[in-house]
Amino acid sequence: MKLTLKKVILLLLLAVLAGFSVFIAANRPYRWLLIYSLRDMTHPETFPENTNTLSVEEMRSDYRLEYANAADPIPLRSFIGNTQNIHPKVLYIEEGFGGHQFWMAYTPYPWYIDRFENPCIAYSDDGYTWKNIGGNPVDDPKGSGYDSDTHLVYRKDTGLLECWYRYVTDTSKRPVRELICRRTSSDGIRWSDEEVMIDNSTGDYVEFVSPALIWDTDHYDIWVIQIVEDRNIMVRYRMNEDKTIQRIGEISLKYISDTGEAFKPWHIDVIRDDEQYIFLIMCKQLEGKKQWPLFITDTVDLENYSSPVMVLHGSENGWDHDIYRSSIVKVKDEYRIYYSAMSAGGKHGTGITVSDHPGDFIGVRSYTGE
Repeated sequence: MKLTLKKVILLLLLAVLAGFSVFIAANRPYRWLLIYSLRDMTHPETFPENTNTLSVEEMRSDYRLEYANAADPIPLRSFIGNTQNIHPKVLYIEEGFGGHQFWMAYTPYPWYIDRFENPCIAYSDDGYTWKNIGGNPVDDPKGSGYDSDTHLVYRKDTGLLECWYRYVTDTSKRPVRELICRRTSSDGIRWSDEEVMIDNSTGDYVEFVSPALIWDTDHYDIWVIQIVEDRNIMVRYRMNEDKTIQRIGEISLKYISDTGEAFKPWHIDVIRDDEQYIFLIMCKQLEGKKQWPLFITDTVDLENYSSPVMVLHGSENGWDHDIYRSSIVKVKDEYRIYYSAMSAGGKHGTGITVSDHPGDFIGVRSYTGE
């Protein structure tokens, strides 16, 4: 058979298509990512902005909780190529680190595909315009396990930035292991090898969900969520430099909205603000209509806590229908919440809301970035 140029091109295209089909068939996460990406192109989902015509001064004078929702998510594209990023932990380092004052750990989570839920690092000079480091993700687990639940710690004593994250082994193979891992960096760009800090090999892999940490002179204070039967429990641990860990106890609080709905804690963040600790707690509703809001509580002695107050809930039709793990950071005299959320259609993103005190937040209306 005489091969013409058209036939050669056709055969090459068929070969490429066949190879691509084999790759997609063998790599399930990419197959689903392709399917959802094609769905986006053919059936684009619109996200009505959470905006109004009031000025910030007018919103402050007659405050309503819905003013806290940001108009849009931060336009930061991950190594996947989209902006579906969740689980932020943001640090403001006033003296700077690696040439920048703001650092964020996050995980991409497009369409709930946990294969891509790997820890990533971004930096900023103002906390609004973000850029990724060149080496994302900083961890890419092999096999059928998955990463999740990023957190950042900056230790002035060592000069290191620490990225903590949770890894769960293949849940179809027993016993399932739940690992809390750490990587460190002296510049935010180059990261150390993985170090296992907690190895939960009991087979119950929901004992260290969403770890939030603070370094305190000679030890880490660690707060996690544990799932025991139908209860979600916030538990405090103490970890020494040699990785020995001690369970301090449970933190039992009541999360009640102004209209009387009850919630349970799911993901947490904590910062130290002068002499007090501020906890930002994402909750799930116990009964009735699904609602995932954020509550704030504070304490001075880590024993007596203020009554949790709801500071953000999902918008009815916007990009942030359900709130997810979020991060609170104090920037001079301003408090910012970097909150992740998902639309009713399943898209994820991270937005910002700000205030001059830990309450009455106003959502950011626009960003610049890439």
